[in-house]
Amino acid sequence: MCFGDMPRLQHLTLHIEESSLPYIRRSHESIIKMRNSWVLTAGQPNHRMTRSLRTIQGIDYIYQLRGLKTLKVYDLAKGSGRHPVRDWTAVRDLER
Repeated sequence: MCFGDMPRLQHLTLHIEESSLPYIRRSHESIIKMRNSWVLTAGQPNHRMTRSLRTIQGIDYIYQLRGLKTLKVYDLAKGSGRHPVRDWTAVRDLER
């Protein structure tokens, strides 16, 4: 909520758990349905077994930012170091 109070914010780096098991989308579905969806979305950026970045709580505040020069989003669940998130389309939408 405080992003609106930062008019000079130019660089933002987000660290999100995108591929962690507790954050997979629709975890209530059956294993068979998950496996079928996994195969169908295997090569897509918005893969079924990852978190939906467009529905993260508070993402609306980042969409409202103007004047950002750089926005980087990294996945914390891929181990040590900085690994970009898989869903580059969501990052592109945030940048625009």
